[in-house]
Amino acid sequence: MFRSQWARVFVLFRVIWWTVHGKQGLDPRNHTKPNGKNRTALNMIIEEITVTAFQQHTRIVGCEKTRRAICVDPGDGSDEIVQAIDKSGLELQAIACTHAHMDHIGGVTSLKKLKPAAKIIIHPADQSIYDQLPNQPAWIGIPRAQWPELGFDYEPPPKIDEHWSDGQIYEVGELSFKIIHCPGHTPGHVVLFEPSERKVFVGDCLFAGSIGRTD
Repeated sequence: MFRSQWARVFVLFRVIWWTVHGKQGLDPRNHTKPNGKNRTALNMIIEEITVTAFQQHTRIVGCEKTRRAICVDPGDGSDEIVQAIDKSGLELQAIACTHAHMDHIGGVTSLKKLKPAAKIIIHPADQSIYDQLPNQPAWIGIPRAQWPELGFDYEPPPKIDEHWSDGQIYEVGELSFKIIHCPGHTPGHVVLFEPSERKVFVGDCLFAGSIGRTD
């Protein structure tokens, strides 16, 4: 187990290093536009929406050519997410969860209602955490009376449609994401790596200016 976990950490480190320092790193076509919210790489659309009191970043990631897209970690704000998807002319094929904490899945229920064709995908090791979404605010000590005003009065989440598996290749139009299982923050935490675009979506494995957390 020790060797396996450290091997995964090493692989994740190499993926991120290659993403930042790859041999095409000086090619301006490989960098997103510096306008903050809407960014396009070679064939990847990324739209970032900050949601919840935790300031979690939900990302809509789409294929420029085919207009197929996924929503990575819809923590909340499903109306804003749907508006962004529709405004961009994207077809949402999946609700892609890196893990099952409430700030990453809190918007799954409402988003699924608005986009029923989108498949909910999560790693099976996070199934029990996912099922406990309505109770998760209590895990971090938030008084129940405050849940509605904070937007934490969650319904039971919908049934999961598919499960991630380690090493799986998941295609979104012409984008191909490698799924890497990185347990620690949660048992079923995954990251999504797209090598041709040199982009990796790490959930809570890494924090900006920090190293992530194990819970």
